[in-house]
Amino acid sequence: MAEIIDLEALRRSWEAPDSDQVRKDEYGRPLYRFLLEYRVCRRTYASDVWAYDMADAEAHVAAMRESLELLGQCYSSGPA
Repeated sequence: MAEIIDLEALRRSWEAPDSDQVRKDEYGRPLYRFLLEYRVCRRTYASDVWAYDMADAEAHVAAMRESLELLGQCYSSGPA
C-alpha cells in the first residue's frame, strides 16, 4: 500500500521554529524568540526577546531605545 505524503505540510514543518523557540502567553497565543545584537567598544553582544511577530519584536527594540535602564548586577536567580 502506498503512503501519501503532504509535501506542503512537510515543508511548513521544516520552516517552522523549533519547539524550544516558541512558547505560549497566558491566553495561549504563541510567542517567538527573536535575537537582538548590539555593539559596545568594538565588541558585539547579543540578547533575545519574546514577541508575537516581527512587528512586535521591533516595537520591543524601539521601547528599549527609549526607556532601557540598568537595574543592577544579578547575583542569583530562582525558578520563575
